[in-house]
Amino acid sequence: MIFSFYDLRFSKYSTVLWAAALIIVAYLSREVPYVLNAAFSLRGLTSGALLGGLALVLFWKRGSALPVCIGMIGSLLGMIWITQTEWHTAFIQGKIAWPWYTLIGTIITLGLAAIINSLSGASRSAAPPPGLSENQNG
Repeated sequence: MIFSFYDLRFSKYSTVLWAAALIIVAYLSREVPYVLNAAFSLRGLTSGALLGGLALVLFWKRGSALPVCIGMIGSLLGMIWITQTEWHTAFIQGKIAWPWYTLIGTIITLGLAAIINSLSGASRSAAPPPGLSENQNG
C-alpha cells in the first residue's frame, strides 16, 4: 500500500495535535488529586443518558425520536445539577458518588421520555408509517 504525500502530512499534523491535547489535559489535571475519579465522574455524566437512549431504541419500537432526545438532554442537565449539589437528606449526606451517576441518568432518561411520550400523544406513534398499511407483509 502506497501512501500519498497528503496522508503523511496529515499523519504528522494529527500526531502533533494529539500531543498538544494530551499536554493541555495533563496541565489542567495537575490540581486533581485522583485523575481516575475525575475521569469516571465526567464519563458518568453522559453514560446514563446513553444507556437510557439505547434501552429506549432497543425496547421501545413504536416510540418517536423526540422523547428519546429530550430524555437524553434532560438527563445530561439533571446530572450536571446533581453533581454540583451538596445533599443533606436522611439518606444522603454530601455529594453523590460517581458510580451512581449511570443509574440515576438512566432513570432520568427513561422517566422523561415516558412523560414526554404521554404528553405528546401515544396515538401518533402507534400508527404505521405513511405508505404502509397494517396488513402488508414483508
